[in-house]
Amino acid sequence: MRVGEHRLITLLALSLLWLGCNPTSTPPAEDAAASETPTTPAPLSPPITSECRPVDHVWDPATEPMLLPCEPTTEPCDNIDNDDDGFTDPHCPTRTCTSDSDCTYNGLLPDADCNFHPTIHEGHEPYPPGVCNQIDALPIKADHDLCWGKLCPPALKCVLGECIPPGTGLPNTDCTSGADCPLNAGCIPAEFETGEGDVTTGRCVWFCHEFSCTPDTVCFYRENLNEDTGVMHSSEQCCTPICAGKDCGTDGCGGTCGDCAAEESCNDNGVCAPECTPHCRGKTCGSDQCGGTCGSCDDASACNLETGNCESCPPQCEGMVCGPDACGGSCGTCEPGIPCNNDTGQCSRCTPDCSNKPCGGSNGCGGPCPITCKGTCDPITGECGD
Repeated sequence: MRVGEHRLITLLALSLLWLGCNPTSTPPAEDAAASETPTTPAPLSPPITSECRPVDHVWDPATEPMLLPCEPTTEPCDNIDNDDDGFTDPHCPTRTCTSDSDCTYNGLLPDADCNFHPTIHEGHEPYPPGVCNQIDALPIKADHDLCWGKLCPPALKCVLGECIPPGTGLPNTDCTSGADCPLNAGCIPAEFETGEGDVTTGRCVWFCHEFSCTPDTVCFYRENLNEDTGVMHSSEQCCTPICAGKDCGTDGCGGTCGDCAAEESCNDNGVCAPECTPHCRGKTCGSDQCGGTCGSCDDASACNLETGNCESCPPQCEGMVCGPDACGGSCGTCEPGIPCNNDTGQCSRCTPDCSNKPCGGSNGCGGPCPITCKGTCDPITGECGD
């Protein structure tokens, strides 16, 4: 059968299937009412094409485009196009790469990506970073290598060696296997692990170097440098901007949450605040009046907060083994489980005593007593009044 005849038959079959799933008759009243109920929009997925290549057809690259097979095929990972279909080692780690697009054959194979981490599968020698692989990483230690060398017909995804209809998981939603995610999305652990690890839930990571993201996400280009090999790996993934409670600053996806006015600056919390000029002239320590400091002092000195300068401060630790040294430092620490009596500077097992002290004060062990007075505390006598 010629390729044109096979495409025509395939298109007719799909048309009949569509008509069977979409009747033109008017639905019953209750069904019509139910159809008006708002539903969650279906996620964007790679376009589905009915064009495929019969497995016994010899591809002519001079006159025909590359097409996926009409039935699943498998070839060895040996850097050879064994069936002369234009695909060399699909999903195979024998193909080196520096970006995800190096593995997807211009979108024909969207369920492949470029591994930035080492590729480890039981029964195989580890492959270094920078090789192609099947797009999913969960379940951990599963037989993802069963997709090495395998091509699926159009609109089907290779998951653990089987060609199945892809999932519908939206970007960054939970998944437990590649079957939960679309054709151009991999089920990848949030904290990627290889080897030991009880990682059972990941997220659907959508790759967007050839396909669109959902309306609430953006395509984010990122680069990762492998320090062991010195090779830069690039990837484009759908990213959800995070700007809740922010006026400015990064949105986590390469963009911003907004800009501040000319007289304002963006603080670390992503909020626009009036410009603040640090005041540190003549100061070596203390506040800069903008939330920062003008410096710090060494262990032999303390900051005079009034002048903003470090002044000599001999530690006062005579006869003490723990507690503050009156210069911002410590006279030592106690063994675990033994508290320090800050009043005496000694390590001792002490029972706090706060009886008859409703207005606070020392508990006898170097700590304060809580204020339990429900009236007014006399600042002179420390007694609780009505």
